[in-house]
Parts: sequence; structure tokens; C-alpha cells
Amino acid sequence: MIAAGVLLLTVGLADLARQFLGDRSRGARIAASIVTVIVLSAVATSVVTLPLVAVVALVALGWLALMPSTNSAAIAGFWPAIGLAISVALLVVFAPGAAEGWGAQWWGSTTTGMSFPPAKLVLAAGVVAFLLESANIVVRVALQIERGDRARTSVAAPSPTPVRRRGAGLLARLRRPVPVTPPAATKQLRGGRLIGPLERLFIVGLIFTSAVALVAAFIAAKGIVRFPEIQKDNAGGTQAEYFLVGSMASWGIALLAAGLLWAVGATPRDFGIS
Repeated sequence: MIAAGVLLLTVGLADLARQFLGDRSRGARIAASIVTVIVLSAVATSVVTLPLVAVVALVALGWLALMPSTNSAAIAGFWPAIGLAISVALLVVFAPGAAEGWGAQWWGSTTTGMSFPPAKLVLAAGVVAFLLESANIVVRVALQIERGDRARTSVAAPSPTPVRRRGAGLLARLRRPVPVTPPAATKQLRGGRLIGPLERLFIVGLIFTSAVALVAAFIAAKGIVRFPEIQKDNAGGTQAEYFLVGSMASWGIALLAAGLLWAVGATPRDFGIS
């Protein structure tokens, strides 16, 4: 369980490092990500065995190499996300124990007086870190795939060959030019980089505290708030589709995160929430 938490924490913090570096060089982003992986792997050696640290480092580096941090980067599809999910599941099933590294004794003595299991705390921290930026990357990949599918399926109709008629040139010269009003720019839905993590954390928190009914109310409220902007979409009617794709992907990640916490038996009482 600790190994799965360290893996999610490593991926989440590395993606946050890539995000905060902004538009700097790709080399700087990769260097910061590798440093994050190395530091967390070094810390992880005190609570998990060396083979598990190697697994965490390899999976994290594979994620950073295959998953883009910007819209313009090439995407590898959902395979990295599926691989990460399988890795987390395998670590939870086959490495469910407590601290096992050289610092296990220190770890146990430090957390003895705590009211919550340290393994579940590490896993919860990893889930939160992943939901902040890494989940945004998965949602962005889903939207990129959707845009790519639409671009491949939309085929421009061939324009008919104009037929010249006698006197057409004279009529064209006599005809007054009609001013063409450019179409109004549609307002794009923005703020998803901040709204997405907040809504995912909110949904996981509601499910974790057994307030499932409020999740449905929250999803309905989001649809009502976004409806006026979607209704004004005049540029092909794709805004509603992108909204649904992005929202469903984000909500799906939140449900998987809540399911992971439920699978390991985490309860609000484990973290001092009554």
C-alpha cells in the first residue's frame, strides 16, 4: 500500500513540477521531473524495499516520457494511464504491508502515537497529488483524442466548378460589394486547469464521507452553470461534446480514486474525521 502511495505521489509531484516550469525548455522540465523521481525514490527506500523502489522509478519515468504536459505534444493515447492504474493495483494487491525498508523501525516508532494508519496516509497523499495535475493530463489526452477523431471524420465537400456565362463579368462589376460581418468569436470554456482538480477532490471527499447524494447534486449544478455557455456555441456545436468528454473523464478518475481508497479499507475515522 505504501509503495502504491509513493508511486502516485511521485507521478503527481513530477507533473506539478512540469506544470510550474511553464513554457521553459523541454530539457528543464525533464530534468526537474527526473530530480523529483530520484528524490522521492530515495525517500521511499526507507519505507519500502529496493525492488519496489525500482518499480516505482521505472513506472514514473515511463509516465513522464509518454504523457504530454502540453496540448502541442504528441500523445500516446490512454496506454500510459492504463499501465499506471494496473501498476497501482498490483502494488496494492501484492505489496499491501507496512514499511519494510531500512527505515521501517524509525517509521514505526515515529507513527506509533498517530491516530491514523501511516500506510493509508501515504496512499491518500498520493491520490491527492495525482488528482491535482496528473488527472488534468489524462483529461487533456481524452480531449486531444476527441479532436483528432473529429478532424479525421470531417471531410470537406468538393466545391462545384463555376460555369462562366455570357455577361457574368459585366454583372459582377456592376454589383455592389456586400459587406460581410465576421462571425462573433465564441467564448471558450476556460479555467478547467483549476476547476478540474477542485471538482475531483470535492467528489472524492463526498464519496469518502458517504455523501453520495451530494455528488449527483454537484454534477447537476455544474451542468446548469455551464449550460448558457454551451447554448451560445455557434462554431459547429462541438462545445457540448467537449464538455461531456472532459467532464466524464474527470469524474471517472475521481471515482477510481475513491474506489482505490475504499478498496484498501480507508475510512474517515482513519484520518480523524468522525
